[in-house]
Amino acid sequence: MRRVLLAVCLSLLVCVSAFGASEEVSDIVTVNHNPSQFFAKGLELYRAGEYTKSMITLKKAVEEGDGWAAAIIASIYSKGGDGIEQNSNNAVKWMKKAKELGYPSSDAFFALCYAHGTNGFPKDYNRAYQLIHNIENIDEESDAIPNIAYLFYLNGWGTPKDLNKAKQFALRIKGEKFRQDALKKIQEAEESSKAIPASYLISEVGKNHMRFDKNYKGKRITVEGFVGRIEEQKGKYVLALWGGERLTGPFDYIECRFNADAEDSLLEFDKGDVVKIEGSYKGKENFQVGAFILQNCTIIN
Repeated sequence: MRRVLLAVCLSLLVCVSAFGASEEVSDIVTVNHNPSQFFAKGLELYRAGEYTKSMITLKKAVEEGDGWAAAIIASIYSKGGDGIEQNSNNAVKWMKKAKELGYPSSDAFFALCYAHGTNGFPKDYNRAYQLIHNIENIDEESDAIPNIAYLFYLNGWGTPKDLNKAKQFALRIKGEKFRQDALKKIQEAEESSKAIPASYLISEVGKNHMRFDKNYKGKRITVEGFVGRIEEQKGKYVLALWGGERLTGPFDYIECRFNADAEDSLLEFDKGDVVKIEGSYKGKENFQVGAFILQNCTIIN
């Protein structure tokens, strides 16, 4: 999974489709880039799948200070082929070189590394967003920035979830497949963000847990209710969401589990506040207390 993520990230950053060379490849030559004398030949060989020859030529371009060439070398190492083994460490090393030489989209790659906690980077949404926020307004035509920036607003990584802003970036994606995939994800998020009253869900799970699992298992659910207790459990945070201002029974609440980076947002709430929460329902868990459990929760209002 980590190798797939790295390959996709790098292919986006050098404007290369995960399914092979496409029209977006030309952007790397035309957008804010004065190519070195070796770059065009290296890119031609890359498009032809002759990665070994391409890398030899592109390294000469890097010696002339071409950061775009370093980014393509990073992409080659990310997926391997034509006698070159896949090597994540080398991919990261060459993307760092691309950043050093001024490749404008390199920070977007490192932002994703922090967001997913991959390639030796600690998972840190705030640091990831700082990187993407610094470059999200770059005036360039490549797909790299919108293809990645929309994910931060779609998922609420280091910034409040904002589907309208996510859509603004998604609509800037030039690649048809990438754009349609992004818009589909946003549409699904818009559907899931329609809040269901906590009282209704608590009632439904009480009537027939098997039917409830069939309807909701494996889905992201957005639910609105009243804040009960909030407490820390083994480095994570749990919010008991009530269906009303008072509990109707000792276990008639939804257990919403948050990751450790949600502490600041949870400190804003008091018992009795109305809140809207999105979380993943994975089915009935052993020894669960409460009507049901939502994992990986986020506050969305």
